[in-house]
Amino acid sequence: MQEPNTLTDLPRADKGKDVFFSVPPEMWIIKKDEPLPEGYELITKGHELFADARDESYAKWRLSKFCRACGANAIADVRTERFVKNSIGFSFYMNRVTGAPAVIAKRDASGTLTYADLLGQFSKEKSAELSKKLDSYKRGNRMVIISGAVLLVLCIVGFILSGGF
Repeated sequence: MQEPNTLTDLPRADKGKDVFFSVPPEMWIIKKDEPLPEGYELITKGHELFADARDESYAKWRLSKFCRACGANAIADVRTERFVKNSIGFSFYMNRVTGAPAVIAKRDASGTLTYADLLGQFSKEKSAELSKKLDSYKRGNRMVIISGAVLLVLCIVGFILSGGF
């Protein structure tokens, strides 16, 4: 029989109060397609979140703050994307770090947390709310850019129709 790789694959009896877990001491960042750390199991995972910053480490720090707000102790499926941001004659590189807040734990007889405790500390609702806010932030930025382009075209057309030079 194959060993289950997540707790959701375990029979209901293993999810009871007899099984105790210990959690990692700090926030862990697990890259996309990277296996979980040795001995750790994925308890739950939330909606995908992102953070933008000029420095990649600062973007990861911001993303970890979002994930901590959800009650996560790890960030799963982390991807980093570098893009150019333009601003009135200047352009600079930005980093977007994307990942999903997750709770991971290791089975430990001397652990203090049960499966229910780990699920209770994580809020999927908060994860969904943050994801929705970040998506509306992206859509709002696109609308500002589109509105600016439309206003620029209207100003140019008005300048030409008014006799211009």
